Amino acid sequence: MSDNATQFEPSKNQMAVLRAFQDEDYDIYVVAACGVAGIDPTRYYRWFNDPAFARWWDEQSQRHMARRLPAVRGAILQSAMDKTCAKGARYNPAAQKLYLEAFDKSYAPRTRQDVEVSGLSWAEMVHKLAEQGQDTP
Repeated sequence: MSDNATQFEPSKNQMAVLRAFQDEDYDIYVVAACGVAGIDPTRYYRWFNDPAFARWWDEQSQRHMARRLPAVRGAILQSAMDKTCAKGARYNPAAQKLYLEAFDKSYAPRTRQDVEVSGLSWAEMVHKLAEQGQDTP
């Protein structure tokens, strides 16, 4: 939960909208999610004026995305094996990489792994190469 001394308690409507988004893995328009929850979209947007709500919403989103990581890994494996994606979606390697970078703490792009092995941070390596007049790794 939040680092605040008082935890945010979402309303039934807020929980209903959250469920609508998460049931679709956030692949739903705000208007549609609000329709499922039975509220006006302007109400949804007003909730974000409350910093406690905004933090809570972000925490819920981050948790949901972290819980979906095994499915993303499975989709990446299927993509590597040239299998059809669920829901008929096209594979997007750039989106897969971005998702892994954001939510998989063990994931590191190959260039970052190489730099870490050298004992220098990414920024230190770029600075060192710039001093030597070389391109970045």
